This record gives sequence, structure tokens and C-alpha cells, in this order.
Amino acid sequence: MKFVLSSQATLKFSNEGKLKVVSDFLEEYKRVTQIYVDKLWLAASQGVKTRSLMPKSFTEGFMTFLSARAKQAACKQAAGIVKGTLGEARNLSKLARFHRKKGNLKYSEKLEKRAANKKMSKPLLKTIEAQLDNRFFRIEKGLNTFDLWLVLGSTGLSRVSLPIKKHAHFNSLAAQGTIMNSIRLSKKGVTFCFAVQKPDKADGKTLGVDIGANSTLSLSDGTQIGLNLDALCEKLSRRDKGSKGFRRSQKERENYIRQAVNSLDLSGVKILRVEDIKHLRRGKATTRKLSHWSYRVLLNALEAKALREGVLLEKVNPAFTSQRCSQCGWVRKGNRSGERFKCCACSHEQNADLNAATNISLYLGRLPQNASAASKSGFYWPRNNEPIVRCARKA
Repeated sequence: MKFVLSSQATLKFSNEGKLKVVSDFLEEYKRVTQIYVDKLWLAASQGVKTRSLMPKSFTEGFMTFLSARAKQAACKQAAGIVKGTLGEARNLSKLARFHRKKGNLKYSEKLEKRAANKKMSKPLLKTIEAQLDNRFFRIEKGLNTFDLWLVLGSTGLSRVSLPIKKHAHFNSLAAQGTIMNSIRLSKKGVTFCFAVQKPDKADGKTLGVDIGANSTLSLSDGTQIGLNLDALCEKLSRRDKGSKGFRRSQKERENYIRQAVNSLDLSGVKILRVEDIKHLRRGKATTRKLSHWSYRVLLNALEAKALREGVLLEKVNPAFTSQRCSQCGWVRKGNRSGERFKCCACSHEQNADLNAATNISLYLGRLPQNASAASKSGFYWPRNNEPIVRCARKA
């Protein structure tokens, strides 16, 4: 099985003239893409299906220096943006209907309101990365201090050769797979895509990972990695957004996360089970510190690490994993208090994140339908095909 991974290279080695050509192209590309988004949004509101290949009457009617190829690429990207936005609204509506059937009327109403807002909110492009195929570029071997030259053409402006320097991540992906015939171009960098063949381990253990703001990674084998992430998020929250200090702190946080993930020992591990956190801050009052905690950066780093090591990564629903006792299976809201976990049934005590990591590593049975309400009084949640233990049921 092949996976697509990406690596970004900087354009800072290009001179001002070349960077101006890239900037001018991207500004016009963004303007034209927004025009197509407006037209597609209007068509979708009238019940016309969104398509990436439109008739000339749709793509003409305004002045632009972009080439016909670049206009076609902008239209295709605009179609993807509109489809993605409308798709989110459809998914929210579907989820709202599901919860309404289950009797969760308040939550269903919230989802319906959000779906309606999505349908009404036309995408407005502030920045854009142009998605270009191999009709727009070719890669040549570099001379002197540069490893590659990215020759960019067919944009409607003059052809430019952009010097590229490889880095460790780029070389790692290039050694594992083959570079693909597409790039994403921004004003500061270019993102290359690689098709990587995923190796499989014949045997090994299953390792559960609990991701947190205090300890970055808590593992089911009892170890914790990265205990200073909370302090970095606190530091980031004190910076003015957009300032140089903010960007430096943001980079420091990302480097710290990657160092923590790289120190993760996956020798002898076949399956890495990670909690699949969705909508972390939706519907909740969020502190500035928590708003700078980045689950996506962590997950991307873990996915790349697992792929390099030939480990299968599984995403697990984290519901009630922090409330379940990893020893007896008793689930109760009162089991956990901050970083401390103490089971109300068997009195098992452990760090709460490590207990959750153990639960994530296990293949548990299906939750009861009324699990949310039952968690206050408690219920037993066994592993798959595991009989219910009498003492635990009694508790």
C-alpha cells in the first residue's frame, strides 16, 4: 500500500526578481480562484452540481494575465474548496439527524445551526497555495551550492528557475519513495509530494498513546515523553499574535513536539494506537494557553514516525478512555481527578494519562448507547469477548 507524504522546501535562496514573479502569479491566481469560487457557490445555491471542468462561458468574462492552463488549475482548486465547504455542512446535517434519532435534541439543534452557517458562509480566500501539476514545472539537478532547480512556467508570466536546497526530511522521503508530479506553491516555499510504500512488520506488540497538553506523549508501557509542552503553550499565549516573538515561540513548540516524537522508541511495536481527537475546543470556553496546543502537529509527526518505522497507526475514539480503570474495566466520571486516577471499584491508582494510554492500547467492546448518562453512576466496559466480572458489575 502506498501513502502520500509531503515535504516543504524554502524559496529564501531566490533573488528578489524571482520572488516577485512568484508573488505576482500567486496574487492573481488567488484573485481568479476567488472569482471561480463565487461562480461555483452561486451555481451550487441554484442546485447545479460543482464540477472542476467548466465550459468556456464559465471561465471567461474577466481579464487576467494567467495562462489557460493556470486558469484551469485555479478552477479545479476552486471546485475543491466549494465541495469541501458544502461537504462539511452535509456531514453536520447528517450527524444532527443521527443525534435527533437518539434523542439528543439540544446537541442536534447545535449541529443544525452550525450546518446552516456553513451553507451560508461562502469561502473567502486570504492566502492560497497554488496546486500545480507537471505541466507547470520541471525539476533539474542543481549546480554549485543548490541541490535542485525548480523551473516554473506556463503561468502567464516569464519563466523562472528557483533554487532549492534539500534537507533531512526531504532526503528521508526521497529515499523511501518517488517524487510525484505535483507541487503546492506559496510565496515562501514549495511543497513536494512523495508516494511512499508502507512496510509492514510481521509481529510485535500494540502500544497505546495518550496525547496531552501537560505530558506530550503518555505510553501504555508506563513511560512519558515531553513534560514541558504546557510551559511552551503558556509562553506562546503571552506573545502578540503575528509578532516575531510569536513566530519564534510557535517554531519552538513545533520543534519540541517533533523532538518528543522522534525520541519515541518503536522497536518491537507492530501497531501504534492513538486517540482520534476531533473538535477539541468546539462548544467550549477556551483559554489562550489551550488554544495554542496543537494536536494536528503531533498527529502528523506520529504518522510520519510510524511510516518510517513500518508501524501500523490506528486512530481510536478516546471517549471514556480517561474514565475507565485499565485493571478492572469500571467506568465512572469520579474515577479521574486532574492528573490522578483512582478506581472507585478496585481502588487501582495510577497517573491518569498512563491509565488512558493503557485503555487506548486495548481492543474494548462496544459502548452502551446511554454511556454518557451511565458514566455518572458507573458501568462496566470489558474488552472484546471478555465476560463480565461479578465484583466489577456489583461495584
